[in-house]
Amino acid sequence: MRSLLIVFLLSVCVPTCLCYAEDKEKEEEPKEILLDVESAYEIPHTRSLYSAIPEAVLQGTSVRVTFDEPLPHVDIRICKVVSGEMVYEMSYAYESEVCIDLSACDKGNYVIYLDAETVIYEGDFSLRN
Repeated sequence: MRSLLIVFLLSVCVPTCLCYAEDKEKEEEPKEILLDVESAYEIPHTRSLYSAIPEAVLQGTSVRVTFDEPLPHVDIRICKVVSGEMVYEMSYAYESEVCIDLSACDKGNYVIYLDAETVIYEGDFSLRN
């Protein structure tokens, strides 16, 4: 009887623990931030202009922005959607990847702006601390 009780408890507890561990792992999976072109400046096309859309990924409380090639200049701003408060602003030169730590920010909805001189990209994301 005791062995049946142990088997029963193991069959109930082990799958529950595995499901909980699986849920915790899913929270840390990177989530792509979809970037749209907010505006493009009227500059004639040449072969040297940057044309590829950058990639932005949210993982936990960090945002990673990746460019296909290092840009001569890019401004990155992150604002709260509700209040419009700017929580991050930085200029970068010749960077192909930038990692931004937002662990000090409150949970909520945010907007990221990437101003790459010839075009401005915009994307929405949510922080869930």
